[in-house]
Amino acid sequence: MLRVGLTGGIGCGKSITAEYFISLGVPAIDADEISRYLVEPDKPAYGQVVKLFGREILRDNNEIDRTKLRTIIFDDARQRVKLESILHPLIREEMERRIIELDYPYVILMIPLLVETGQIDMVDKIIVVDLPEHLQIQRTAGRDEMTVAEVESVLRAQADSQTRKATADYIIDNSQDLEYLYKQIEALHESLFDLGINQQTDTLTAVARELPKPPARPPSNESASLPPKKPVPRSEVVMPASATKKNVVMNANNTNEREPKAATGEVIYELPLNERIRSFIRLENLFKEIEHSLKGDNVWDSRSAVHGVITLLNVFARPDLKNDLLKEVERINVKLNAFTEVSGVDEGYLQNVQNELAQLTKGFYGIDGQLGGRLKHNEFLASIKQRETIPGGTFSVDLPYYGYWLSKDAEERKENILQWLSEFDLVKRAVNLIMELIRESATPISEIAYAGYYQKTLDTNQSYQLVRVILPNGYHYYPEISGGRHRFTARFLHAIDFGKPTQLDQTINFRLACCSL
Repeated sequence: MLRVGLTGGIGCGKSITAEYFISLGVPAIDADEISRYLVEPDKPAYGQVVKLFGREILRDNNEIDRTKLRTIIFDDARQRVKLESILHPLIREEMERRIIELDYPYVILMIPLLVETGQIDMVDKIIVVDLPEHLQIQRTAGRDEMTVAEVESVLRAQADSQTRKATADYIIDNSQDLEYLYKQIEALHESLFDLGINQQTDTLTAVARELPKPPARPPSNESASLPPKKPVPRSEVVMPASATKKNVVMNANNTNEREPKAATGEVIYELPLNERIRSFIRLENLFKEIEHSLKGDNVWDSRSAVHGVITLLNVFARPDLKNDLLKEVERINVKLNAFTEVSGVDEGYLQNVQNELAQLTKGFYGIDGQLGGRLKHNEFLASIKQRETIPGGTFSVDLPYYGYWLSKDAEERKENILQWLSEFDLVKRAVNLIMELIRESATPISEIAYAGYYQKTLDTNQSYQLVRVILPNGYHYYPEISGGRHRFTARFLHAIDFGKPTQLDQTINFRLACCSL
């Protein structure tokens, strides 16, 4: 499930924004509501807060007077930090518990102090509701029975608008009327829904690649084991192994697909650790499907390829995809700069990779508008796209023009499809290079899952993008991988006749790569 943090300064309109998301069917979890719950009598934080601030913060009915408490913490930053040290771990724990119970493409996490308290790692995307400071003061003083001085005190304790917006993936301007606010939310909802579609909490995201049949028995630990790479000085990342091979040359203009490496007789399952890498893997596989369809000459191959092109158009309708690709290309280039003076690195390989990254960056900056924008005006594809949602709606009964096109010579159809695909060449080059570098940034090592269960905590000082579990092919079990940036688990499940899988109660040897670049 995609986690979307919703934040903003006091009086910016976070609540009304969240309420409209909820009216659209989006689940939302409010950190403030959880905070109020936690300090109720007999609730987890009540005793600690009373012990810290004394009984003078209590009303006659022994409930905590939130107005008194607010005055104390905004007048004394040290007291505010002490209160946050009690509440924030408990709030986070409760939010995680509620997220697990949800089933929707994305969830709104309402966290007013998301930036100030360093909880950015808890979310995948950030929405900042923004409002000029004078309007914040005006709306809050009128709404909450606070004086202007009290509102200004709260503002001083919060991050300023520029700091908050610098962390944002999306900014909602709430300085105008409700109609303007709602239009922004509706457009954002469509984008976030597409980003989060098919993503579920604790659900396997596996990309399996079938290879030749393995040996008759599993390899032993010794034969499966490969030594981990030696840490590289002055950098937290590991350069792809191929960077040390003097005979490797990468053509910066090469658009050929780079297949992920796997030993003969193995199946690879992958868990992306952020939404950006998840999107890139989906794109990678879409390109593969289309290329496979183009190898055939019959009309069904052409139909499959056209369907793939239309699916790409739907994906590229996301306004943030180009920005995500550009950010990832630039991020990797910065990481690779650390290797320019590292001993043992193939300088020619490194230079070729950086040249390709530079060309990709230049290419993305040169695109005006959305990716694949010119194909949006292709009437032929638009007519097919319109009918694709109708079962059987793309046959000649409804689309005679499509039937005519399918009757053409196979080479002519392929030529048309390749011309359409050329709109996505830059994206394909970027996705292939990004995923190759990430996958090759870690050497698989031998691991053991006891009673079919494995858990690993990741080093928070490293930026992990991908987990890869590698198994010999031909076995009747597979890993269900789930987790996030800091920890993941793999449950090895036994599937019989496509019934409900059950967890294995035995020791499993496998290879693991935690990719960080």
